[in-house]
Amino acid sequence: MHPRILNLTINRPVYYPEQFLKSAFSIGVFVLIGACLFVQQSQAAADSPRIFVEKVFEELAVEFRSFDTTPSARQIEVLFAEKLSPHIDYPGLARWTLREHWTNSEELQRSAFLVALQKHLLKTYAAALAFDKSTSLNLDQDIKSGKRLTQVSGTVSTASSSNTDILFRLVGNDGRWQIFDVGVHGISVAKTLRADIAAIAGHGGIDAVTAALTTGDFRLISQR
Repeated sequence: MHPRILNLTINRPVYYPEQFLKSAFSIGVFVLIGACLFVQQSQAAADSPRIFVEKVFEELAVEFRSFDTTPSARQIEVLFAEKLSPHIDYPGLARWTLREHWTNSEELQRSAFLVALQKHLLKTYAAALAFDKSTSLNLDQDIKSGKRLTQVSGTVSTASSSNTDILFRLVGNDGRWQIFDVGVHGISVAKTLRADIAAIAGHGGIDAVTAALTTGDFRLISQR
């Protein structure tokens, strides 16, 4: 008795030169389209840092011009929270200022710190920018791009004061620009903040810094 031989035939498509070229061309087109979309998305933030700053500034200026009288400190705080706060990179700034104290902290500690940081920064920016109905912004054409931050410089002017040199440091996050730092007359808000909280963080960690931002008292406990 002869052993039974199973003849299994696998039906495979036969590619001729013309078909192969068409398939290769189609794949190439899809790859090219995908690459173009990726480049467009990745460059969305990198295309217009100057326009981004102008739009954010103009939103604030328009709101200030809508006030019939000089706005109160509370009104200014609400305005900056609505118009400026969504464009600030709070998590990035928190990581940079706190360093290992942020890394070693828990979620609840981080949330409390971000709330305190937001209030502190908005008050600082409101005081530094000193908006009124005549406030205008003139940005330089030269945009300086670094490995991580893009700098947009210019001057802020009002009818009642001389020009104020201003520098916006921007970071691209998920296809959009966010404000990482603002420098006024050469003084960086972010660098100043990190210097102010360094000793406090070293002695009491993130919770001590949160308390300092909330109260505005940056002295060490031993100095109070």
